[in-house]
Amino acid sequence: MALTIRNKKYTVFGNKRVLFFDVDFGFFYHPGGEELKPSTLGLQHFDFVDAPSKGGYIFEFDYTNNKIKVLYPQGGEKVGTHDGGASVDSGDVQVTSTAANGDIITVRAGKAREVAAGCNLSNLTGVRVMVIGS
Repeated sequence: MALTIRNKKYTVFGNKRVLFFDVDFGFFYHPGGEELKPSTLGLQHFDFVDAPSKGGYIFEFDYTNNKIKVLYPQGGEKVGTHDGGASVDSGDVQVTSTAANGDIITVRAGKAREVAAGCNLSNLTGVRVMVIGS
């Protein structure tokens, strides 16, 4: 199912048109994203498309194919059980950064992945989108 576009609001920014609207996703997510053509919004082309994250999902716009991709964050590397908390031994006179701060723990976030083709996103509604174009 295609995107449902609601609550369109238009304004002008210099020589560009700016649109704010809400998007509802459908029961079947298409691989590579859901199509959003400039002509659907009365534009010739997009200069900028943005949608903040919602419901744990992240959105990315594919300018080449005019599609909104839905991504989900995934975990990176597992962190050990060491808490990295401050550990200053009793009786220490000098406090160094390592003693005060503990070990440094490196956490690497995983790269977000696109949701699976055919995924039901019908509960993903009211995603606010901002478009600048002409």
